[in-house]
Amino acid sequence: MENNAGIPATRPAIPEYTCEQRVNVHQRKGKVVSNELKRLFSSEEIVFNGITIHIYELVKDATFNQMFSDLGEKRRCWKDEEEALAFSRAHLGKLGLNANFFELESKRVARMYLDEHGPPYVRYVYPLSYDYTWYAKYPHRVFSPQQ
Repeated sequence: MENNAGIPATRPAIPEYTCEQRVNVHQRKGKVVSNELKRLFSSEEIVFNGITIHIYELVKDATFNQMFSDLGEKRRCWKDEEEALAFSRAHLGKLGLNANFFELESKRVARMYLDEHGPPYVRYVYPLSYDYTWYAKYPHRVFSPQQ
């Protein structure tokens, strides 16, 4: 593919998923815990550094404030990006195909991805107040340490 100047256009590699893979992701069993989130892996205990982690999937379009406020005022946050990355490396199978969100103590949200050819990485860090609406048609995941 070339642009108008005849220079090859480069795009970052974005994994292609079949319709079947997307349908399988949406059909996972889980417990709906709010208007926006459904808990995944509820029959498993997922522990990281002695702390139980709950994983949710977005089931209704929502902003960060809507997603995280549904988890309660006394929710625990991830210390920083490094702690979220360490969890992701230890639990690769729990990351979703799309964005994975980790609320940080700094009142920011790390948006993490799993590269098909490498380790997970933080793509962006947003303020918790960022008012973009994330669409539920993409199965974004929210990772929440429990107190």
